[in-house]
Amino acid sequence: MWTQLLQNLYKLKAVKSCLVCLISYCQTHLEPHQRVAVLKKHRLVEPMDRLEDRMCTKHNQLLELFCQTEQVCVCLLCTETDHKSHPVVPLKEEYEVKTAQLGKIEAGVQKMIQQRKLKIKEIKDTVDMSKKGADREIADGGQVFTALIGCVEKCRDDFQPNG
Repeated sequence: MWTQLLQNLYKLKAVKSCLVCLISYCQTHLEPHQRVAVLKKHRLVEPMDRLEDRMCTKHNQLLELFCQTEQVCVCLLCTETDHKSHPVVPLKEEYEVKTAQLGKIEAGVQKMIQQRKLKIKEIKDTVDMSKKGADREIADGGQVFTALIGCVEKCRDDFQPNG
């Protein structure tokens, strides 16, 4: 019964996430946070996946900023303590910068892949041409060798005494 209830809860779309409870709620289950005085004090944000991973373990605050010095996500309280003198930017801003950088890197990698594929094709074409050239040389050599054998046999026949 509980399994079925939990499965049904997961099927409902979350409308808010609570940073105190560390749970995302559908509209129906969010209602106590809008009605009960103690729960009204909880900070509600747009729904998030893996909410517990997005919280500062030291200050139990949402990781909303990015420390550019240490390249880590930080909360607002972290900027007043461990990261006081470090430059920080909003997480969304850093995400956009990193996404743009990743796009440029991906484009470069795709270009490199295309160049490598072209080089591989050139090498395969060269190998094919070399094989065809070698096959021609072998065939020509075979004809020359056959002609030479024929010539040697004729000369041998010519020099043998009639006997």
